[in-house]
Amino acid sequence: MKTMKQWDKSGLDLDQFLNPLDQIDWDLFSHIVCGYVASNYDDGIFGQCGEAMSSIMDGDKEVYTYETVRSFGFKYFYIGILPDMNIKKFCNRIKRTKKYNTHPNTKTITK
Repeated sequence: MKTMKQWDKSGLDLDQFLNPLDQIDWDLFSHIVCGYVASNYDDGIFGQCGEAMSSIMDGDKEVYTYETVRSFGFKYFYIGILPDMNIKKFCNRIKRTKKYNTHPNTKTITK
């Protein structure tokens, strides 16, 4: 598990310190979702940082991407930098993706 304390000591940017599907502690989870800027998306399971990391093009529209986390009960995981989950088609696609909805320590789908 990666912790806020380890990140502080690493001297790295958060996106360099974390890899997709890393388990993280509550402090890192809350920093990403509730950091300096209000969260972009938070439904109690998935959360996105309030500040965009970059953007992608979806046809002729620019879509911002955000650091994204997911909770499984009291376990927290960094999912990666994903499109804005406030856009329904991206939110539905992310929520249907098995790797984001399978608890990494079990192999069963968690709803």
